[in-house]
Amino acid sequence: MDLDVGFVPVGRPGHGGPGSVQTSSLLIREMSKYFNLTIYVISNESVERDHLPAKERVDYVIRDGLNITPHPLHNKMKEVSSLIPQLKSHDLIHSYCSEYIKQLSVIDTPTLVTLNSYRPICPKEDLRYLNKKKCSGPSMTKCISCVTRSAVDRSQGFKGELKSYYTSIYQLNLSRETIESKRDITSYHALSPHLKQDYESLGFPGTSIKVIPHFYNEQFYQPKQSANINQKSPTILSVGRLEEKKGVQTLIESIPKMKSMGYQPSVKIVGDGSYERKLHSLAESLNVEQEIEWLGFVDYNELPDIYSSSDLFVYPGLWDEPFGRVFLEALASQLPIVASNVGSVEYIIGDAGRTFVPGVSEDLASKFDSLIQDYEYHYNSIGDELSRFKRERIIDKFRKHYRKVATH
Repeated sequence: MDLDVGFVPVGRPGHGGPGSVQTSSLLIREMSKYFNLTIYVISNESVERDHLPAKERVDYVIRDGLNITPHPLHNKMKEVSSLIPQLKSHDLIHSYCSEYIKQLSVIDTPTLVTLNSYRPICPKEDLRYLNKKKCSGPSMTKCISCVTRSAVDRSQGFKGELKSYYTSIYQLNLSRETIESKRDITSYHALSPHLKQDYESLGFPGTSIKVIPHFYNEQFYQPKQSANINQKSPTILSVGRLEEKKGVQTLIESIPKMKSMGYQPSVKIVGDGSYERKLHSLAESLNVEQEIEWLGFVDYNELPDIYSSSDLFVYPGLWDEPFGRVFLEALASQLPIVASNVGSVEYIIGDAGRTFVPGVSEDLASKFDSLIQDYEYHYNSIGDELSRFKRERIIDKFRKHYRKVATH
């Protein structure tokens, strides 16, 4: 059966951006080899047609340059609703954008929605109550309190916090409508086991949620070599937005502890964001600025070279990130990983790394030491862990699931 699929990506595929946009681009390229795709690109920004990721067996319906008031998501959701008659014409609809559950719930056509963020069920988008513990689910009073009281820790400045507060409050209605419509979608795709569990806990039907992880981008792949490392002066890499929940402060706080163990680490930090100034101040107060190379924002195509020039990857996040493409980028680059034990991290990295207690710099330093001492074992384990996320293996899962959902 040659399915005709309507695919709704995140953002502007082929234009760079966060992990969800990169994955949308990769999926379009791969799935267009097997199905006829119509890609519905819905964006507040302008779309460059030459940058779109696939040409053959793909049609594009582009709605770009949408107004960002009263809220960027508001106008994109309206656009999805206006496209319902066209969406109904397909054998299957796959929305990689999880925010459109309410709009797509009215369609009789078999529909698959990817759960790749907490945005549909958490106005703050991280499911962390007061930035401290896992939230049990949204309510108007609780969410307003959480959004307001969490602002101080994010250190975004007055304008940044005002914008964040407005965005979060606006998204309260999105959470309510999503949860009300949750059983009117044919099937869901979750990126990781913990993401499935989190949505199940809010009443999403577990039997309708299929876990299919990311596949690694072969652009990052480096052939396995000998596990050589300067044990006393290893190069540590961290990649991600500089926000409170990303936990880079824990990595910085661990550097003096690494030095007290006899190491002279070189730390490369890729990314920018609202927490950057506070992180610089922290590094200065701990007298570790000389150990850190702040690389700022780096174009996605330049990242493979940065990974390949490092010895290990550290993910110090404080929240249950839905998946995190950075783990696969690190593994593909043959980097063992030290990571916070959050979400599905252990499911992803397996024996290719060590996990530590989130936010505890002493434990990060200890697990860093353990990994360095047993570096060859973790390095040699990368191949087996990475094989679970091969493109062919993951795409085969998608192909089978597309056909299953389409014949529901």
